[in-house]
Amino acid sequence: MTQFFGRATTDGGRSLSLAGRVAGVSLLCLVLAGGDARAGEGEAEGEGARRQITVSGQGLVSVRPDVVRVQLGLRVKAVAIGEAMEQNRLLMTRIVDSLREVGIEERDIITSRFSVHQERPPRPENRKRPETPNYVVNNMVSVTIRDLDRIDDVLQATTDAGANEVHGINFGVEKTEEPASAARRLASEHAHSKAEELAHLFGASLGPVLRIREMGGNGAPRPMMAEGALMRSTQSTVSVGDMQFSSHIEVVYALK
Repeated sequence: MTQFFGRATTDGGRSLSLAGRVAGVSLLCLVLAGGDARAGEGEAEGEGARRQITVSGQGLVSVRPDVVRVQLGLRVKAVAIGEAMEQNRLLMTRIVDSLREVGIEERDIITSRFSVHQERPPRPENRKRPETPNYVVNNMVSVTIRDLDRIDDVLQATTDAGANEVHGINFGVEKTEEPASAARRLASEHAHSKAEELAHLFGASLGPVLRIREMGGNGAPRPMMAEGALMRSTQSTVSVGDMQFSSHIEVVYALK
């Protein structure tokens, strides 16, 4: 009676354990199966990382300015530098006094520019010598007006006192934190609402926020020219209007 003990004989007389071959094949299958499982997990993780949505949001807040800064002053010229300086001193003293009379505080009157130069006129064709040069004095002050109802009063008073130059009127808001924060809140709500809508349209829902980037915003004062207020009439020619604070953000959400 022939007995088999699980050994096979090859043509060359070599024997190989059948049990060992079966075990080797089983181990190989297990390794391959394990590799496939890890690859599947990696693909799932990669797909999860790709399941995200990027949206932008904008917020805009309009506020009334509560302060205005005016650059005003005078330009005088005279043949002698001493005369030009004296004219400047007298007129600027009158201008500053007029500002105090309409309620402008000392801390809100600041010299912003002062210059002296010689202005030499061109030589006339029918004269051998040029005309006597003039000395020109420019003196400008920056005036902060905290009561916007007094803008016309300031322009009227300084014009009457001798001011003959205004370089601009800039409106502003002293405390910008509150409107800037309100604009950011609106931008955030806009971005979240947009992300929810888009996710719902494609059968998904929003996960946690992955990234937030603030892309900018502004609330800069609007410059306004006031030439007409001094050169043509001192009646109200200045329109205050509103200032706008804006915020623009970008948000990345995970999708579920």
